[in-house]
Amino acid sequence: MTVATLLLGAAAAYVLLDYTDYFDDSAEQNTGRQNTAAALLPSATPVPPASSHEAGVPGYTTVYTDLELTSPDRDHEFDLKDGKVTQDASAWYLARQAGAFYIQEDGDAYVPPAGPLTLIDCLKGIETQPTSALPFTTLRADRSFCVRASGGQDVAVVRTLATATTDGPVRVSITYYRRSA
Repeated sequence: MTVATLLLGAAAAYVLLDYTDYFDDSAEQNTGRQNTAAALLPSATPVPPASSHEAGVPGYTTVYTDLELTSPDRDHEFDLKDGKVTQDASAWYLARQAGAFYIQEDGDAYVPPAGPLTLIDCLKGIETQPTSALPFTTLRADRSFCVRASGGQDVAVVRTLATATTDGPVRVSITYYRRSA
């Protein structure tokens, strides 16, 4: 019994010492990982991915995801197709005027009651509850809505990050899905 007790005590001491060394090494490794992760964080405006991936909905491909853009004033619009802010006329845009977003005359939009918005939710919502009214008062920060291009093809899910009550900057995050079939 004494030999068994000694062996058990030695094993426990070994495990305890190894366990303490493990946490010391892990802390150093985690600090290194955190520093590396901080250096790899994206800039304030992510760049669209070089290659698209499937949107998870047959017939749609994701062109870019969570692209953050800021329109400095109402003279600038969001070019949804090219993923940029511009003062030039765009083929598919989200503009702003008088405290609201507005879309092309022959485009569609949908604002869900609450919560996150998926491509499937967007497609169903545009078909059953389309709207053209997109006031900033409804679309406060962290509220999502979607816009469908004319012809019913491409779709953008837009999340407001910051809106202005007057002519100040408006910041959004956009995910663009291209109709591929």
